[in-house]
Amino acid sequence: MIIRRILPYLGAVLAILGLSMFFPMLVGYFDGDRHTLVFALTGAAGFITGAGLYSGFREAEDITSRDAYLLVTLTWLIAGVFGALPYLWFGVVSDFPKAFFESIAGFTTTGVSAISDLESVGRSILLWRSMTFWLGGLGIIVLFVSILSILGNNGLQMFRAETTGPFKEKVAPRIRETAKILWLTYIILTVIMILTLFAAGMSFFDAVCHAFGAISTGGFSTRNDNISSFSPLIRVILAFFAMISGLRIDLYYTALKERSLKPFWKNEELRVYFGIILAAVLLTTAVLSAEGRRVSSALMESYVQLTSAITSTGFISTDYTEWPPAGQLFVMILPFIGACSGSTGGGLKVGRFLILMKGVGSTLTRVLHPKAVVNPRINGKVVTVEALAPIQSFFFIYVMITVASTMLFCLAGYDLLTAFSVVGACINNVGTAFGKLGPLINYSDMPAWSMFFLPLLMLFGRLELYTVLVLFSRGFWRER
Repeated sequence: MIIRRILPYLGAVLAILGLSMFFPMLVGYFDGDRHTLVFALTGAAGFITGAGLYSGFREAEDITSRDAYLLVTLTWLIAGVFGALPYLWFGVVSDFPKAFFESIAGFTTTGVSAISDLESVGRSILLWRSMTFWLGGLGIIVLFVSILSILGNNGLQMFRAETTGPFKEKVAPRIRETAKILWLTYIILTVIMILTLFAAGMSFFDAVCHAFGAISTGGFSTRNDNISSFSPLIRVILAFFAMISGLRIDLYYTALKERSLKPFWKNEELRVYFGIILAAVLLTTAVLSAEGRRVSSALMESYVQLTSAITSTGFISTDYTEWPPAGQLFVMILPFIGACSGSTGGGLKVGRFLILMKGVGSTLTRVLHPKAVVNPRINGKVVTVEALAPIQSFFFIYVMITVASTMLFCLAGYDLLTAFSVVGACINNVGTAFGKLGPLINYSDMPAWSMFFLPLLMLFGRLELYTVLVLFSRGFWRER
């Protein structure tokens, strides 16, 4: 059976998550807080249960590409449930729905929160909260594949089911080596950022938590006012690292291997990504300056907030609802565009928009010149009709889910602005919303049903629709 085939892999993931609780347990021990024992017991229970599942079912047959979709989705759900336990047992939130919401928001790097007062929470909880989006940023499955050598071709199936964007290329012949390279690059960038923030005047603990938030494009902070009370230098550093985390992470390895920056500049998606950021920042700076703000202040404010928006990081450095409508529009729309394919960022991804624009251009050319042979290219590769069709379908489904979910929240009594922005915040894994759930307003007062529905939207966004949607098809459950 399909469940039997995936149980050893689910067990291995649970064991890894159990081991990861060692770090917040250690912080709790040195702080002498009451959280230490619960982290120890929860981590041990996760490790023992996971190891038992792995040992008991490891002889099961290889998984298929169909199995991989169920495995990846269940992995994220199990991570959400397991990660919720500390919030619930420590009384950080009042019930399981809110704890589950907080956990899924972390693992999917969405950055919304149901915790009403962060500054009253122990450091061990804050570290665990930060670790959830650092683990989920690059991908739980990618971490899993990089550690275990038993997977073989199974690792490739899972890797493709979890990796974001239309471009899913390996950087090494074996998928395990690819996963290792991606995680090593991710760790190096994280360490560099921790040291940079510490040198800029941030405490080491805050530097760790905020580095986890920026590199994973998660956006959680240790403060109630997010990053708005930090110095302009620290906010710019956070925005810069969030911006470079929006790039395809494998490009760092390629550039290092070739000892050249050409792999970055030769990537067409990356050039469009930087072009969008530059245009949005300059236009917003002009709009804010026209209201009488200093150009330097307007530039810094625009760069930090808009970079945070397009990368789906969700850091809040200012009350963007006080911006002119044009600036607010960028904050709302940029998360739908998103960062580059293969990055930790959310949204539709610049690569998909680039392919769709190329498709529109080739269609217009064929309308004007019916006999013309049009071969649009991206990074030197031809974009075929077969490659364009899935992206058009993806875009259509993405829009339909957004519209239907917005309608649901409107029927539940929310105004249109709040409903649309909260759906966009969750499906794009960004966290920043408008209306009744604007900046610095947490989600603790939302109804219980939304604490499960919004995490579903977060999973749709993080796993890019098909990995989850395929489970709702009747044909998927027919054993072959």
